[in-house]
Amino acid sequence: MDLAHSPANGPTVPSPDPEVFRGVDLAVVLPTLNEEHGLPVTLKGISFLRLLEKGRRVRVLVIDGGSTDRTVAVARSLGIQVIRQHGKGKGQAVREALAWLRECGARNALVMDADSTYPGDMVGTVLELLEAGSHLVVGVREPKRNRPNSIRDLVHRIGNAVLNYAGGQVSGRPVLDLCSGFWGLSLSTGLDRALRSDGFDVEAELFLKAYRGGYVVTQIPIEYGARIGTAKLRAARDGARIMATILRAANFPQSAVAREPPRTSPFLRELLSVCVVHGSDSLVVWADPSRRQEAGRLVRAFRHSDVNPRLHLDAIGPTSSGGFSAGAPPLGDEEGTPVVSLRSGPETHGWTDPSRLEVFLAGPEQTLRLELDSGPGSLPSNRSGGIAGPVYRWLGIPAPGAKPQMGSLRFLRASLGAGGLDRDLTFYAANGMRASVVEPLLDSGESGRSADRTGESSLT
Repeated sequence: MDLAHSPANGPTVPSPDPEVFRGVDLAVVLPTLNEEHGLPVTLKGISFLRLLEKGRRVRVLVIDGGSTDRTVAVARSLGIQVIRQHGKGKGQAVREALAWLRECGARNALVMDADSTYPGDMVGTVLELLEAGSHLVVGVREPKRNRPNSIRDLVHRIGNAVLNYAGGQVSGRPVLDLCSGFWGLSLSTGLDRALRSDGFDVEAELFLKAYRGGYVVTQIPIEYGARIGTAKLRAARDGARIMATILRAANFPQSAVAREPPRTSPFLRELLSVCVVHGSDSLVVWADPSRRQEAGRLVRAFRHSDVNPRLHLDAIGPTSSGGFSAGAPPLGDEEGTPVVSLRSGPETHGWTDPSRLEVFLAGPEQTLRLELDSGPGSLPSNRSGGIAGPVYRWLGIPAPGAKPQMGSLRFLRASLGAGGLDRDLTFYAANGMRASVVEPLLDSGESGRSADRTGESSLT
C-alpha cells in the first residue's frame, strides 16, 4: 500500500485516492488536530443522504496536522479519505488541501472546523450559492445565545467586531465575520494559489483578497454551536496576526471591475441569499402574465435547492410602493415569505428590465423592499456582489476611494450579534442589495398611495 509522508509524531496514513474527488460538486475539507471526539459529531451533522437524493456529489477530506489521539483512526473507520499535512498551522493545512483537490479536479471546496461548532446542514446551501454564481460564500457566526454568556465571550465578540470593522475599511465593503471557519470557495477562481498565511489568519487573507480582487462574495448567517475539544486559537497572539494581515491587505491587488462568474440563472444567487437571511424555505414569484416565461425560468432555477418557489400569475400584483393594486390580496398575506415582483409596464415605472428585480419582505409592522440588479458594473455601483454608494452611507461605511470614517452603530451592533432589522439589513447590504422600508397599505383600495421611505432617510 502506498503510504503518505507523515511526521515523526503521527501515525502513517495511507495515501488517499484522487479518483474519489475527481469532478465532485463539493469537497468538504476538515483540518484536524486531535479531534477524535468532535470529528464524528461534525460528520453526523452533514446531510449526505439529502445531498445524494438531490444528485449532488459531495466528498469529505480530512487533512491532519499530526494528531496524537485517534483522529486519523476515527476518520478511516468512517470511510473518510485522509491526507497528512506536511507543514504546521491551519493556514498551511488549508492551502495544502485546496491545492490537492484542485489537482484532483474537484469543482468546489468547503472548509469547516471539525469540532462540531459549525452547522453541517448548511453544506448544501453553500454549494447552491457557489453554483448560482458566488466565488466565495462566508458563513457569519450567530451564537445560539444572542447575548454574551460570559466575559470571555463578550471580549471575543468585541475583538471580532473590531477586526470586522478594520477589514471592511481595507476591503471597501461590509465584512461581517472576518475570522469565520466555515466558508466555500469555487476552485476555478485560483484564489487559494494567492494564499500565504500559515496560521489562523488564513481566512482574513482569503476574504480580503477576494473582496479587493473583485470576486463575488456572499455572506450568510449560520448558527455557531458549542465546541467539542480544546480550542487551538489563542486570542491575543492570533488576533495580532489577523490584524497584521488586515494592515497588509491595503497592498493586495485591487480590481476596479467585478469578476462576474457564469450564472445558472439571473438572480438565483441573490434570491437564495435572501431566503437564507430571512429564514424562509419558500418564495412567491408574482408575475404579470406577459412575463410568464421569465417567471417560469426563475422558478425552475430553484429545482436543486431547499427553497420551494410558488408561481402566481396576475396582472394585479406588488407595486413599486410596496403594496398591491386594487382587487389583489394585501402584501401582509405573504408575511414571512419573500415575494418576487415581475411586473410589466413602462420601463420608468416598472421592472421591465430583465437585469432588475424587486423583492418584498412583509412584516407585522413594516415591509422591506429589496432592489436587485444582476447587470455587471464597476465595484462601487455593482449590485451583484458589490455594494452601492447609498448603502455605504446608511451603514456608515465609506465607498471605495472615500475617506474612511467611523462605522454606524447599526453595523457595529450587527457585528456584535444583534438581531432584528439591524441584522437583516446588514446582511442584505453586504450582499449588494439596496433596501428601503415601505409602509403597508391599510386596504387594497389604496393602491399607489403608500409611503416609500428610502434607505437613506429611514435606515440610518
